[in-house]
Amino acid sequence: MDFPSLVDNACRVLKDRRPVIENKYYFEMAEYKKTLNFSDHIVGYPDTVSLMLKVKLLGYLMEEGRTLAVKTKPIEGYGLANIIIDEVVFSNREYEKDIEVKVVRPEEEDSVYGISIYLDGSGDIGPGISGREEVQLFVTESYEKPSVWYGNMQ
Repeated sequence: MDFPSLVDNACRVLKDRRPVIENKYYFEMAEYKKTLNFSDHIVGYPDTVSLMLKVKLLGYLMEEGRTLAVKTKPIEGYGLANIIIDEVVFSNREYEKDIEVKVVRPEEEDSVYGISIYLDGSGDIGPGISGREEVQLFVTESYEKPSVWYGNMQ
């Protein structure tokens, strides 16, 4: 048996014996609670502010693209924040992706709104890694008096 045939046989055996790893996903973040204050984005007074969330996949790369179901739900005790998220599709060779979340300016100043963004297992990708599949986002537009504000300046 020549060397190329030997290598081909070894590769086939190893491919057939590779362990089955279920594809899972997770948010890659330092904190799973984020606060966005529109007062930090006052230049141009935008109606929306974009926030990027990094999602990673575990498991084998697939031959075809996969859709990740990103859903939202309210956070108890807070008004519902308005966000826009486009459909998330991983190409066949992608294992990480930045998801753009467009956050809409809150209706009232000095009020805190909340929304939970979570990765649902109903897309082409199964359930995520427990504890890393949900991000809580709190949105406000509140302005504080600067610490260097002097006397009765209006």
